Parts: sequence; C-alpha cells; structure tokens
Amino acid sequence: MKKIPNETWANIRQGLRHPIAWLKGMDIPEGHITPWELLLFAASKALGTMSSGFTGRQDFLYKEVYRIDLKKLSLAGIISSLWDASNDPFLGAWMDRKRMGINTLRTIMRISAVTVNVLNVAKLFDGGLSDWQHVGILIACNCAQDIIGTMDGVAQQKIRAGISPFSQQRGRVSVWTNMGYQVGWGVSNLPVALMALRDIFHLSDYQIIMVGALILLPLGIVSSVLTSFVRQRVDFTREQPVRLE
Repeated sequence: MKKIPNETWANIRQGLRHPIAWLKGMDIPEGHITPWELLLFAASKALGTMSSGFTGRQDFLYKEVYRIDLKKLSLAGIISSLWDASNDPFLGAWMDRKRMGINTLRTIMRISAVTVNVLNVAKLFDGGLSDWQHVGILIACNCAQDIIGTMDGVAQQKIRAGISPFSQQRGRVSVWTNMGYQVGWGVSNLPVALMALRDIFHLSDYQIIMVGALILLPLGIVSSVLTSFVRQRVDFTREQPVRLE
C-alpha cells in the first residue's frame, strides 16, 4: 500500500483547522486553483446532471406520451441539425477571434444559464398542442439554444483556459467535474424510478417529468452560473497570453 505523503497530511490538518482559509487557497503557489474553485466545478456538474435527468426525457414525452408522428419529429431533427451545421462554424469562429474580456465572457455565460435552461423546460410543455405546434416549438427552441449554446461554449472554454497557466492544474478541473457528475447521476435517474412507481404516487409520466423539471430548473440555472465565478490567472485578450498577478 502506497504511503500518503507528509505534505498531504499537512494539507488535511490545515483544512480541518482553518476550513475557510483552506477553501480560499491559503498559502497555495501562484497559478494554482483553490479548493473552492474546484468545488464550484464539481457542484456545477452535479446540479446540471440532476436537472438534465428530467429535461432529458424530452424524447420519451414526444414519442410515448404526446404520440407525435416520428416523421414529423425526424423533420424537426433534420432542420435543427442543418441549423446547427451552419451556425456553429461561423458563430464559433467569430467568437473565437474576438478578444473578449472576462466580464463579457461571464455575462454571456450568465445570460445563457437562464435562457438555455428555461428553453429546455419549455420544450416539455403540452397544453393540448397539436403535433405541428409541438414540432414548431421544438425547432424554434433548438435553433435559439444552438445560438446561445455556441456562445456559451466558447465563453466557457476561454474561462477554463484562463484559470491557470499550468496544464496539471487545469487537469484537476476534469477530475472534480467527473466527481460532480457521479454525485448528480443518482438524482438524474430519479424520473425512471418514479415512473415505475407512478401507480403508488398517482401521477402521470407527464406530471412526474414536468414537475421535476420545474423544481430543478433553479438548480440547472445555478449550475451554469457557478463556473463564471472562478478566478482568471491568464489573460487571453492580448496578442500573447499574459499571466495575471
């Protein structure tokens, strides 16, 4: 069994004695990510996974509950895919060339957090709509989400690239993000369990998914906002990246 280094034990003792200071990264080397920022990434993934467990049942509702003709859903998928294929390269390339400051990137991420998650829930609504009305809402939401999602994706990539000049530190983010996914995975599967027991709760599949999506909507929004608060240690808005003090 590999012995735990003394440095690790010292780090643990420091965290137990001074938890707030430890979370803020007391005495960590310059350019290193603080435990608090790693927790933000983990919490973001956990909350996002929980929320998507309900909004991700969209196909189930369309096919099994609303009974929408598969040909109409296929048409919506084709139109959405064509829009995605034309939008992503041009908008993504334009954003990538723009030297946006950290405040602009954070604003994009926070606006996207609200709009994308609200549109995810909007696609689940029924209200007695016809097949074509459902398809029209699906296409409109998909196209809007694609524009917002492209901008948000580029903003997130730039923020993640600027959290540390060291690749090893950026790699730690992936580890903690995966840990967050594991935490949120259980809740994301809750709709399936509830639908299996719907006769006990006297709820329909639509009610289970819709109510769950609305309850977790704030968590979905928060999940997308959290990573906008991480500190930037590298400035990518200049010709050559500059380490921030």
